Amino acid sequence: MAPVGKTGGVAKYVGNSNSKKFHRPDCQWAQKIASQNRVEFRSREEAVKAGYVPCTCVIGLPDMLLISI
Repeated sequence: MAPVGKTGGVAKYVGNSNSKKFHRPDCQWAQKIASQNRVEFRSREEAVKAGYVPCTCVIGLPDMLLISI
C-alpha cells in the first residue's frame, strides 16, 4: 500500500522524507516538518514498509490507541 500522500489525507502517522522518521500527527516534531518533506501514512506498518523508522512518540504505541487521532 502506498503512503496516503504528501498532504491532505487522513493520516495516523506523519513522516519526514529527509530523516525517514515517522511521528504521530500531534508530535511536536511532526508539526515542524516542512510541507515539501511531509509524507502521510495510514498505519505504522505502511511507514515501516516504506523504510521509515518510528520517533520515540510512536515506539510501543499500538495503532488501536490512535483511533481518536
